[in-house]
Amino acid sequence: MIDKEKAKINPRVQWAKFIAVMVCYLLFLFWVGSWWGLIIVPFIYDVYISKKIKWQWWKDAEGPTRFIMGWVDALVFALVAVYFINLFFFQNFVIPSSSLEKSLLTGDYLFVSIGLWPTYPRNTAHNATNPAHTPRG
Repeated sequence: MIDKEKAKINPRVQWAKFIAVMVCYLLFLFWVGSWWGLIIVPFIYDVYISKKIKWQWWKDAEGPTRFIMGWVDALVFALVAVYFINLFFFQNFVIPSSSLEKSLLTGDYLFVSIGLWPTYPRNTAHNATNPAHTPRG
């Protein structure tokens, strides 16, 4: 980033944005239950505070590089968005067999909401003693 542009940025506003993003990100990591995402914290710090890495270098490029990287940027964003939507909100399924023939036909499409259903551990004492609750594979 050019020094003139850095001088225009209010540090208090940048720190406030950084803290807000970090609180949301840490709550997300707590919700997911994996702290491996802390590896990303230095990059978030760079985006909001230090600005050492030029993240959008291709916007200053000329010719086909700018065009191609614009498409790559859009495709990567779309793929990441679809991945997180499928992972945390809802997912589409196709009925593979006729086991639910009276209510659903083979090949029917369903959207299943993932975020609303609680997850239960598979190997509990209740599951071990009750054969109706044992997973089949």
